[in-house]
Amino acid sequence: MKRTILIISLIFNINLIFGQDVKILDGYIDKYPIQMFLNYDSSKVTGFYFYEKYGKPIQISGEHSQKQLKLTEQHDVKGTWESESEGTFIVNEDFIGKWKTKDKELNVKLTETDSEIKWVNFKQKVELTHTFQNHKKHSYPIQISIEIPNFEKNRELMNLVVPEIFGIKREPYSSTWNYYNRFITKNYTEYLNEDFSEEYPQYFEINMRGIVVSMIDSILNYKTSGYVYQGGAHGYGFETYYVFDLNKMTRLKFEDIFKPDTKSEIANLLFEKDNKEHKLEDFEKNIGNIYLTNKGVGFFFNPYQLDCYACGTFNYFLDFSELQGLLK
Repeated sequence: MKRTILIISLIFNINLIFGQDVKILDGYIDKYPIQMFLNYDSSKVTGFYFYEKYGKPIQISGEHSQKQLKLTEQHDVKGTWESESEGTFIVNEDFIGKWKTKDKELNVKLTETDSEIKWVNFKQKVELTHTFQNHKKHSYPIQISIEIPNFEKNRELMNLVVPEIFGIKREPYSSTWNYYNRFITKNYTEYLNEDFSEEYPQYFEINMRGIVVSMIDSILNYKTSGYVYQGGAHGYGFETYYVFDLNKMTRLKFEDIFKPDTKSEIANLLFEKDNKEHKLEDFEKNIGNIYLTNKGVGFFFNPYQLDCYACGTFNYFLDFSELQGLLK
């Protein structure tokens, strides 16, 4: 491989927004109590809600104006990248309105809940440019938008959440910007160490978004999703869940939630939920991507973990009653 002259020019488009970007709502669909978490980004709104009876998050997205908020449910179709819509929320600025499907229409009334944690939206665009010896140039985009605790009031929490999101070792008194730079450097250096030629330069792209999924008592569920491309036939879409215990100020992983030597038994429960369509050993090998609700534990599997890339993602949920004797 020819030696290249590497010139990295950084074109920054920085947008660090301070304000309450996450709204937490409590209320009812008809007589059924729900909790909703909304993430505002200009006129776009995304988030989750769940029925208190069932506890499983349901993804929603839509748009808002001064007078109306419209949100549509998105349900994953098992084994595909597609999603199908079911219910739609149409509420006014006071979060009062309707939940509609093809067959029914129910009243909705929600109330915004004060949260001790104020969230800000950290948005960052960076363009990295290679200049080779033959003067050819290639640009590589990185776009990241993540919700982080307002570090002026919640520095300890920021220093818990942000390093986990970026996969960077935690450092006292570090900043989001510092973690972000280290994340870019780490990923870009790994990319450059691959087979990278002047004649056929590969492309490098990262798009990532981090959002709050839910907060139940002292448990914070956070999710990052995005797309990474580092050459080849296609990129890689991903979703990663993080569970934080805000009382102990620590991240909870599989081994913190479940008793020792229970991985095989839990994998078998998921295998049964899956109607034995995939390999049991793949469930056991990739079982760590989890989230907690007030009713049970969700298990998420990215492409290639259970099936081929085209088969998409898989999401399973086990009630606490199904996990009896397995939890710590």
